[in-house]
Amino acid sequence: MEQESTAPENEWTALLEASRHKDAGIRVEAVRKLGRSGEARAIPFLIERLGDSSDKVRWEATKELGKMGMPAVDALLPWLLDNNNKVREGACEALGNLGTGMPFRP
Repeated sequence: MEQESTAPENEWTALLEASRHKDAGIRVEAVRKLGRSGEARAIPFLIERLGDSSDKVRWEATKELGKMGMPAVDALLPWLLDNNNKVREGACEALGNLGTGMPFRP
């Protein structure tokens, strides 16, 4: 029987805790690692970080969600209207990377 290629639970838990750390730099790195895991279970946590107080964390979350496939589309759409240009750009790029064929109309 083939095993799933998932991070051990203790590493996963540490990543989730880091994604909520008070330091934005640590949150950015955690979001990057969650996205790069390629695991569908990361999507809700990446979506949660779209509401982060840090523009950098929100931008990174949009980028990583763009790598997660079609389940991320609905989560990304509202961020096309974010106050921060980089976050809007990240959401637009992420949706483009998903190949949705959806035109961006600000």
